[in-house]
Amino acid sequence: METDTSKTLPYSLYFGENQFPIVVRRMAGGGKRVPVHDHEFSELVIVTKGWVEHEIGGESARLSRGDFFVLHPGQRHSYPKTSADSELYNLLYDAKVPIPMLALSGFSFVDFVYPPADRAEENPFSGVVARLPAKPLKEARELLEAMVRERREPGSASSLFLGSLFSSVVILLARETVGVVPPARSDWRLGGVVNYMQCHLAERLRVDKLARLAAMSQSTLLRAFKDAFGCGPAKYFASLRLSRAVELFRTTNLTVGEVAWKTGFFDESHLRKKIAQNLHTSIAALRGKKSAKG
Repeated sequence: METDTSKTLPYSLYFGENQFPIVVRRMAGGGKRVPVHDHEFSELVIVTKGWVEHEIGGESARLSRGDFFVLHPGQRHSYPKTSADSELYNLLYDAKVPIPMLALSGFSFVDFVYPPADRAEENPFSGVVARLPAKPLKEARELLEAMVRERREPGSASSLFLGSLFSSVVILLARETVGVVPPARSDWRLGGVVNYMQCHLAERLRVDKLARLAAMSQSTLLRAFKDAFGCGPAKYFASLRLSRAVELFRTTNLTVGEVAWKTGFFDESHLRKKIAQNLHTSIAALRGKKSAKG
């Protein structure tokens, strides 16, 4: 079995004694596989080109350009397949040594990066946290490349500069999850589940898979969703689909059929019915009285 040959990447392999624990690595897949491993440190991964197959906890998912996720010590994962043009950045850091201003920023996403002390023993979500749109992804890559250059040719106050760049990357990601990651009062593991839903609106999602993503039992997941949102995951997922459909009608010229396909509705009729039932309006009204024939 592949897990029999898995290895742990030690802290000392990347971090020196007198160095602030932040390291960035650019990895080009080139169609190669990365075997099962875990780390003695935390890792923020951002896919910037192509795609990679990511496997963790018995689950496998294809991650593509813009996807990002967080891993913490002891979590075994691998990349069984990568596309020839794949590129991803690994931000290696010590979650026990937070950057103060970043840790106090108030963004819910930062709880993924620096797990609160009272939850340190819990198994944090390990999967797609969210997907960056093209523009912020470009900005994130520029920051990451600046980190690569600084690591290669460090200047004065290099640790301070790297810390500021790391903070900028995290804040950029956090901005993209505002309104998506549940507020801090909720069970923090729900953030990853909600963002996974956001990235897979057109798919059929099962509660058992969502529970595995959150490292919860199905009953715990149902209870956590009820406490946080006042409804179960199925109803919440339906609301995400409807919200996205409304956004597309208001901001794009996609046909009704195209919007229905992108947001997981059976067909045009199903989407029209749900908008009428839940929002008491019509697609024409959402489009500002434009024709809704699509």
